[in-house]
Amino acid sequence: MSGSRNWTLSSWRSKPAAQIDRYLISHISICRTSSTQTVVLSKIRTLPPLVTPSEIQRLRYQLSQVQRNQAFLLHAGDCAESFDACTHENISAKIGLILSFSLILIWGARMPVVRIGRIAGQYAKPRSNPTEKIGDREVFSFRLDPNDRSPDPERLLSAYFHSTTTLNYIRGLLTSGFASLHHPRDWSLTHVRSPALREEFERITEGLSDALGFTRTIGFGQDSASYENGGGRGTLGEVEFYTSHEGLMLEFEEAMTREFPIPSSLASTSRSLVGNADPSTPKVHYNTSAHFLWIGDRTRQLNGAHVEYFRGIRNPIGIKVGPSMAAEELVRLLDIVNPDREDGKVTLITRYGAGKVETHLAGHIAAVQKSRHPVIWISDPMHGNTLTSSGGLKTRNFGTIISELTACIRIHSECGSHLNGVSLEFTGELNDEGFSVTECLGGSMGLSEEQLGLRYQSFCDPRLNFEQSLDVAFLISDHFKKERMGAKRSYYDVLYSELGGRKASAYHLPTHPLKCPTSTTAIPAMASQEQEPAAVQPTPPVQVLYCEVCTFPPEYCEFGSSITRCKEWLLKEHPDLHEKYYSEEALQAKLGTLSLEAQSKLEKDTAKKEAKAEAKADALLKKKMITLRRIERNKRKHVTAIHGLEAFDVDLKKAAKFFAQKFATGASVTKNPQGLDEIVVQGDVSDDILDMIEEGVGLLKGVPKDNVVQVEEKKKKGGGDAS
Repeated sequence: MSGSRNWTLSSWRSKPAAQIDRYLISHISICRTSSTQTVVLSKIRTLPPLVTPSEIQRLRYQLSQVQRNQAFLLHAGDCAESFDACTHENISAKIGLILSFSLILIWGARMPVVRIGRIAGQYAKPRSNPTEKIGDREVFSFRLDPNDRSPDPERLLSAYFHSTTTLNYIRGLLTSGFASLHHPRDWSLTHVRSPALREEFERITEGLSDALGFTRTIGFGQDSASYENGGGRGTLGEVEFYTSHEGLMLEFEEAMTREFPIPSSLASTSRSLVGNADPSTPKVHYNTSAHFLWIGDRTRQLNGAHVEYFRGIRNPIGIKVGPSMAAEELVRLLDIVNPDREDGKVTLITRYGAGKVETHLAGHIAAVQKSRHPVIWISDPMHGNTLTSSGGLKTRNFGTIISELTACIRIHSECGSHLNGVSLEFTGELNDEGFSVTECLGGSMGLSEEQLGLRYQSFCDPRLNFEQSLDVAFLISDHFKKERMGAKRSYYDVLYSELGGRKASAYHLPTHPLKCPTSTTAIPAMASQEQEPAAVQPTPPVQVLYCEVCTFPPEYCEFGSSITRCKEWLLKEHPDLHEKYYSEEALQAKLGTLSLEAQSKLEKDTAKKEAKAEAKADALLKKKMITLRRIERNKRKHVTAIHGLEAFDVDLKKAAKFFAQKFATGASVTKNPQGLDEIVVQGDVSDDILDMIEEGVGLLKGVPKDNVVQVEEKKKKGGGDAS
């Protein structure tokens, strides 16, 4: 690594340091001469590494496969971790979501997924402003703890130990069968409001479930004994996982950087790269706080401290590339951090915004291609699409997120390049009632701005929740499956449009000379002056009105058994038709040919028929029951199932949409084990729905409360498939 010549572990100190100077130097409580800071950093230098050189080198090899389009990179997790969120529930939820996401990608792309989490160290954050206002107070923008804004070097130790705890638990999860639990059969699609979108999702999950079922049927990924009973983990039961964070706090990063010999299997090929003619095993510097670190868009100055530090470490690194990055600047930056053009070393994380990606990405691709630098291209469609809601909450619109992501896929293809991965800020966290966070707008659950405050938990940037994250996974997987199968490419298909993606025509599309050429020549007018025959205009369909009481057309209501209620409905909803069929003149015209005796008999028969029908309806009403089932899925997750509303003329699809909007959660119509339709709502809302029935709210008006029964279904202990 000749680029590390004239580099020392502390050479970054001679360079201007963006983001940290004002925080670390200007305030005497944590200045570089602080005795407390000296003690803390000395302690960190003696603590064990969090990751090993062999793990880092293995990641570099896998990233070289990503670079050659032989694998896909998933970089995902929280915008910023907090010490308070270091719990086994939160960690399990995050890792579980990453596993589910990657499984969907593997199925569609048929290639390995390299998983790098924004976890076990993503505590420090760059900020646009050094201070911010909380109420009437002006305080420091948080760097390591959102609850305590006073600079405190002891938090560096807290960051180390919380990272260690997190990483230890992750390793334990992934080596004890946790990965095998994240199966498509456990994914609920009840939150998906669009029928077309749900159909697409069901098609994908059914295909994925069938594929996994086939592998287990033939004995692949299956052991005769469970892991707890001494069985092997199996291919499907154990996955590789790497950690990452932004390399922002250089004092901490320096303390965690250690000099190690290059692993012996690589030593012979690495001597030339480090410029060492000594036959002994060469030594290099590894940052042992994480496998992968990145330089932020605010700290990538060519003469800055962060670039100086990053050019000397052996870890694979990421560089955020935004609209303010000039193409020549990007190439110069690559020359500095990867002068030997090593494979798997540099990942470019583009973050433009949906409205700017068309203007900048193609130029950056062309500059890198011309420089012949080997890089991995991944899209961060989150950071360039942040906005503030009318209520003052930072949020992102799901439609613009997938618009930028889809544009990146298309532009790379047009430029003879590949999008090699995606970088997302998402979380699988659930609250005590089992609901996902509500921080980003839209997605298949149609989250509205009014619902943001329901479960907004991020103290930094808004994250996609579990449901929205799987939306993205389905979109990417479906694209790669179509590409793999040779299907005609469509960047604006059902998934894209139903999830709120915007057409490219919504943006200004400049003409880039580096894009694949497309014909813009106008088709000349035909020489013939013959006029094409006029198109045959289709006959418009006949509009038929149906009575909402008996379901017959109004002119045939008299042949039913509810004529009185039919007439009342018609008078209220369509008084002109009521006048036409039931005015004095209309009735006289119908009865005029009958004798008085016949008229009297007809009226009595009609009244008797109605009375009999009403008695029968009352008897049937008593038999119609609505069942509200509170179903326990796991120790914190519940769903509510409602069966029987259709018996009271409630449209189940409309009711599901009504519940979804009311509770800001997923709700859809599904089949129960008996094959009957029911509505499933995410979360424990059975008492709320009962109250709505009693009060006659919305679509539930007229549903009798006496016909409702509540049922509690608890998860069986020691549950699991017998198979």
